Amino acid sequence: MNLLRTTTLAAYHDGLEHYVTAFQFAGGGGAFGSLTPLPGVPSSVEKGGDWTLQRLIQETEPRLFEFDGAFRPISLLPLMLPAMRRWPQRPKTREWLEANDRFRTDVLARLRADGPLLASDIPDTAQVTRPPDGWYGSNQVVHML
Repeated sequence: MNLLRTTTLAAYHDGLEHYVTAFQFAGGGGAFGSLTPLPGVPSSVEKGGDWTLQRLIQETEPRLFEFDGAFRPISLLPLMLPAMRRWPQRPKTREWLEANDRFRTDVLARLRADGPLLASDIPDTAQVTRPPDGWYGSNQVVHML
């Protein structure tokens, strides 16, 4: 068993110091333990639920979506959907999307299967490429997203 990552949140609330630690392991089998250095003797140790830190991040960090080259708060998504459904406005963009229909299908299938991903985690399988524009470079995935 290998420890891949340890993430700890230290926070103060009502005069108490709280630590939440998440561990990511690879491999399997065998018993194991972990040592977590603390500044003193803890008053209690409790097992958190699955995804405790990930849930904390979701609740405290604003979620964003990208549309037409700008990041926007997720709260605007319902207001933006009508414009997004009419998009793309530019004929060259529509032509590029039509020529890359298989690429579009691949990207959507990957996102449905794996959830949110970085553009660098999605293979560029474009049949027709746009020339680098100085902003996105030659990666067609960012154009498709």
